[in-house]
Amino acid sequence: AVASDPSIAVHIDKRERLNQLAWFINNIDVGTEVATGPVSYEGVVYDDCSTITASDAQAFVWAIISDPATCSFPDHLCTESLYDINNCNIAYLIDKAFTAVPEGTLYDDSTDGVKNTPIVIVPDGTKQSDQVLLLSIPAQCTCTTN
Repeated sequence: AVASDPSIAVHIDKRERLNQLAWFINNIDVGTEVATGPVSYEGVVYDDCSTITASDAQAFVWAIISDPATCSFPDHLCTESLYDINNCNIAYLIDKAFTAVPEGTLYDDSTDGVKNTPIVIVPDGTKQSDQVLLLSIPAQCTCTTN
């Protein structure tokens, strides 16, 4: 529901970009996918791409859903707690995600088949420690409610 109506995720700065995250979850294999360069972003050319790590993936998520003043790429990625991020990999992920799902469009999973369903958990935001959680469950999963 959030990907088709991002406006309901009120505590995510760039909630309209949740469609790019849905594409990312279904198309990038962290730990096995090798980013290729050269790739440019914001006028900077990167050519030292490598295998995409979990830290690269986290930095990518923060870069696209945070306000530019907080975790913008390439200026400040909020990566102080991450290990070994590669700016080329992040630029590659941004390029791939926005090529596949242009800004302002919905993710069409019919073109590549959904492998995973992204689930976004948005707390009410009343405490500073509240964080939005992005989870992924296999699309074949049958969910039940109580």
